[in-house]
Amino acid sequence: MATETGPSDTTFIKQLTSSDRQCRDRALEALRAFLHHHKEPFTTTDFLKLWKGLYWSLWLQDKPRNQQQLARHIASLADELPDRAQQRRFFEAFWLTMARVWSSIDSHRINKFMYLVRLSLGKVWECCVQSEWDVAWTDMLQAGPLDAQDASVPDGLRFHLVDIYVDELCKADEKRQSPLNEALRPLRKLCMETSNKALRRRAQEALQDERLAEWPSEIEDDGEEFEGFD
Repeated sequence: MATETGPSDTTFIKQLTSSDRQCRDRALEALRAFLHHHKEPFTTTDFLKLWKGLYWSLWLQDKPRNQQQLARHIASLADELPDRAQQRRFFEAFWLTMARVWSSIDSHRINKFMYLVRLSLGKVWECCVQSEWDVAWTDMLQAGPLDAQDASVPDGLRFHLVDIYVDELCKADEKRQSPLNEALRPLRKLCMETSNKALRRRAQEALQDERLAEWPSEIEDDGEEFEGFD
């Protein structure tokens, strides 16, 4: 990326991870302004460094109300990026970060990160809708956190994503106009490929969620309507 101070600058990251809340808050607002005005593309490495700082910023935040507010601010940073490609890269780095740290998050802190994951998945669905369902977004989920073959992704993270998958899709597509087969593709693939029986059952339940009947019926390639897995 450009040589100017930006998301991957060491000083900037230190401010995001400061023990002083006011310092962290100022750093987050400075980051928002920087992302809004910066036009040069960021690399995946840039975003990974950024997410490291954002992760610790949320880790350090206490009090549920403040945690939820910070999680919302963090997820909404994607809105400041100039195009869909940069937004996808932002979330790709997020999923990589969550996969890396998920198993190390203790029970006292897991709720705020589960909330951040929910918000981030919601943003991904919003971007899908706004981009008229560019398959690059569902590809990202399928090849990232929902890839059953990727041993680096903890099943705990996958369980949470499966649990909130339809919730966040419903919120993002209030008019029920999305191509449902495409939206469910990552979840179906996970269901078929995971060796974790409990996770497979959870994915089956999500695929049979009664709210999915609110979408117009779509016909599968083999002429059969998809009704979940037995």
